[in-house]
Amino acid sequence: YDLIVAAGGDGTMNEVVNGVYPSKMPIAFIPLGTVNVLALEISLKNDVLSIVNYIAYGKVERCWLGCSNDRYFLLMMSVGHDAKSVAFVNRTLKTYFGKLAYLFSYLKSLIFSKKTIYQISIGDEKYSAFNVIVSNGRLYGGNFVCAPQASLNDDQLYISMTQKGSRLHALKYAALMFLGKYPNSSTVKNFPAKECLIESEELNQPIQLDGD
Repeated sequence: YDLIVAAGGDGTMNEVVNGVYPSKMPIAFIPLGTVNVLALEISLKNDVLSIVNYIAYGKVERCWLGCSNDRYFLLMMSVGHDAKSVAFVNRTLKTYFGKLAYLFSYLKSLIFSKKTIYQISIGDEKYSAFNVIVSNGRLYGGNFVCAPQASLNDDQLYISMTQKGSRLHALKYAALMFLGKYPNSSTVKNFPAKECLIESEELNQPIQLDGD
């Protein structure tokens, strides 16, 4: 085969990448998911002609992957309310309301889930946070910039950690993400890193990889 073409969303691409890697087989995709962050990341227009040209004539480029608990991710991983909202999302609502289903789930996680503190180790430095996003690309949850300096072609990850844990602050962080001000918030710490260790005393905490 010349390449593999995956049709689906970011979660589908995650499954395909984990199945194919470490093969050097090129992978293209048809964005049919709810959010399609990868398509936004590489500026792929969501129309038939653009997608056909991309698959047939697109330039093959190398992409660095992140890895969490022996599973690879293309775009991002997270723990905290973001991951809980993905874990709690209602599939029926997702089918009928698309992206809004994640907003409903995020609000549900704020109301019903317990606040969790995570311990993050980056080299010799240690931090505490209530939500942690490890970005391999610039965007998060749609066309929202989380890590402006990140690139899929770079072997660097970017760790964003929220320092305030109240429900009100969680809503504020979501608003900052929508407004494009999240990376510049005074209560969000941002670090480039090759690797980090994230731990919690709470068991069975969900981890979100590429939107799943």
